[in-house]
Amino acid sequence: MSGEALVKYFFSISKPHTIDPSDLAPILPPNIIYSEENTATLILETDSDISDDAARYQVLRECDRLDFLTGEKLSPMLTRKEQNGITEAYSGIKFEASPVKRLDPAVQRQQWDQSPALAAQLLFWRLAHEPRLDATSKIRLLFLIIENADPGKSAYPKYHDSSSQPNPKTESKLLRNLVSHQGNKMREQLEHYCRFLGRRPDKSFDPTDSGDWVIISQRLHVVEEVAGKIIEQAITKRYQLTSG
Repeated sequence: MSGEALVKYFFSISKPHTIDPSDLAPILPPNIIYSEENTATLILETDSDISDDAARYQVLRECDRLDFLTGEKLSPMLTRKEQNGITEAYSGIKFEASPVKRLDPAVQRQQWDQSPALAAQLLFWRLAHEPRLDATSKIRLLFLIIENADPGKSAYPKYHDSSSQPNPKTESKLLRNLVSHQGNKMREQLEHYCRFLGRRPDKSFDPTDSGDWVIISQRLHVVEEVAGKIIEQAITKRYQLTSG
């Protein structure tokens, strides 16, 4: 923070169940403080020239990171802003943020400048795990994470043998293509993949066909695992800091 004029943003969050408050300070930025006074709150202290949207972004990306690491849906909601002794209240802008898991003790304060794509990838991950989302939408969102990290064709080995499982990244792309290109003529690789799935290769994905929903739901885990590994590698951990 450069200037002397500071502003504090207060975000109410769902109280975490698996994260000890003492574990948050070492992994949050120095200007974001967790407080349980009255209610669970994240307090962002920053320069006064920051916009409300930029303040929300800083807090939301940290909550998205904790969501990915633990499954905790903190759902931050901006409640008030304090500056020069004046308090500005907000009506409540909530971010809708899966079993939970323990926070990895190796996780450190995130080095955001070393992983510029991570905030967007975490956003896609959170959106893909909204409870009301269907499998086709989940696949599209999760593949955005993969495509963001590996946009080149060389990252997706061609698939020509329907008797064997595709490379996971290739399968992720083929799944995305299958659910996204409804009504279009199948390309050769997608035809091979349909045969691997045990479905007709000349039939595009039909959202009215229960059998198609069963098939893609059974393969959703492939896209999720590939996307999860990409994010996991971008999370700052103790061994990365010591080795770097």
